[in-house]
Amino acid sequence: MSLGGPRVKQRHLEYIRGVGVYIDGVLDNSSPNGPWDFVPPPDCTLIEVDATGAGGGGGAGAATGQVSRGGGGGGGAGQFVLAMPMAVVPGLTYRVTIGAGGSGGVVGGAAAADGGITSITSTSSIPIPFPSSAVGSDRGLYLRGGGAGAAGTGAAATGAGGAGGAAGNGQAGGAAGANGTLTTTDFPQLPFASGGGGGSGGANGTTAGANGGGNGAVTNNAAIAFVSGSYDQTNSTRGTGNQNGTSFGGGGAGGWSPWGGASVAGNGNAAATAGSGYGGGGSGGGGNGAGAPGLDGYVCITFWSHD
Repeated sequence: MSLGGPRVKQRHLEYIRGVGVYIDGVLDNSSPNGPWDFVPPPDCTLIEVDATGAGGGGGAGAATGQVSRGGGGGGGAGQFVLAMPMAVVPGLTYRVTIGAGGSGGVVGGAAAADGGITSITSTSSIPIPFPSSAVGSDRGLYLRGGGAGAAGTGAAATGAGGAGGAAGNGQAGGAAGANGTLTTTDFPQLPFASGGGGGSGGANGTTAGANGGGNGAVTNNAAIAFVSGSYDQTNSTRGTGNQNGTSFGGGGAGGWSPWGGASVAGNGNAAATAGSGYGGGGSGGGGNGAGAPGLDGYVCITFWSHD
């Protein structure tokens, strides 16, 4: 207690999958993967949430044995919110769950996986005052993960690039070689971005595969308009087609996230490189290259209370 009465302090809780919870900068790693419980103190009735669902994995390029090999599509980014106010009830328990990033596709093997859902839900009979989610019967904040990028295909003539991964909330990704496009149906106030399509392999006998697509444009981005100048909204790099006569397409870029990503798509005949940060989609591999994994979700809760 400070002289003259209680002092209001700002508090931060950061929930990071595989690490634990940072409480005002001090790490508690007793439960590195969660889920974690948050109990608002007696004087806390409102919190602010910065959070994202996990990114989908990037698709792999077409396997060996084909003359023309398309690149894999980039994975979609998870839905996200920035400084979103949420009413809470002091003393009740709220559960925080962080979605895991989707795995990248394997050449000739397992397909890329979707990103996991990040959520904040009430464990009591008093629900969080959000509309019922299509994810389940519990009312709460659900931030969907991005969809996986599709694998490229190969052929003796022209191999097609993989489609871009669905964005958070299940929206369509980009077509082969094109930027992602998306619309909105559920939780329309929440922004998200799709992954870019993979580049097609060139026709048999040509010397160049096509470039991969860039990540999809962010929609519903009023929430980030005030910071858009400080964010690069193309923070994953698309791959370029192979130019040495082997006709392999480049991979598509992963979906954009305000917490970074920087996943680099594979050029022709190269694997994609994993990014860092939270919520971004994994980029696709070039023809005959593996896709990169999507990035885990993230939650930061900010609140104010008296000491």
